[in-house]
Order: sequence, then structure tokens, then C-alpha cells
Amino acid sequence: MNNDQRIEMASYNLSWPAIFEQEAMQLKKGLGELLSQLHHIGSTSIPNMIAKPIIDILIELDNLDNINQIAIELGRLNYSSIRRSIIPHRSFITSKYTDGIGFNLHLFERGDPQVKRHVNFRDYVIQHPDVAHDYA
Repeated sequence: MNNDQRIEMASYNLSWPAIFEQEAMQLKKGLGELLSQLHHIGSTSIPNMIAKPIIDILIELDNLDNINQIAIELGRLNYSSIRRSIIPHRSFITSKYTDGIGFNLHLFERGDPQVKRHVNFRDYVIQHPDVAHDYA
């Protein structure tokens, strides 16, 4: 079996935080009151870390019962169909690729323990460059 899929890795790009902010503005505009909070997670959120050029965004939603409306709004922003995530608990994922950069959205209901886990991991790695180096 030949797997031709390649994973592109890139040196840290100083524009990744600004790209996150631009996309966050679009998501806030598109999701409006359905949205609770947004968090930049994943390797592109860690300064000076090598990463896949994909901005991971964790979205906290007030109510995942609105997933059909959320899917419509994200579709208007060119995100692919929403699918259930393999991460435990009730969560969803979607993605898009535009202008040479990918975006992965991880959707959780506000208060889900996975939100805290992702944000705490990001913050820990930022505060411990030796861990960031090992993680990379």
C-alpha cells in the first residue's frame, strides 16, 4: 500500500496569530449569538514551534443542540460539512483550506472538560519551552 499523503511542516510564522484573529472575526460575525468563545489552539498557537500550516480553533458554543444552524452558518464561511469528532464527549469538527492556509474548527459546548484540557495544554507548552521543543 502506497500512501502519497504528505504532511507539510513549517517554521513558526509570525503571521499565524493575526490569521487566527482575522478568522475569529469572521466566525464571530457568522455565528453571532450561537458563539460563546474562541480559542487558538494547536501548534500554530505556540510561539516558535514548527507546525503544520493549519490554524486550529476551538469554538465554545452555548448549545450544541443548534448544530444544524451552526453547520449552515459555517458552510457560508466555506467550511466543509460538520462531522462528529473522535474526541470523547459531544463534539464536532470541520475544516477549510484557503489562500495557502488550513483551518480546523473543534466545536464543543461551553463547559465541556475538553475545552479546559486543550487550553491548559496550550498554555502549559507556551510557558515551558523545553516541553514545546520535545513536543515539536
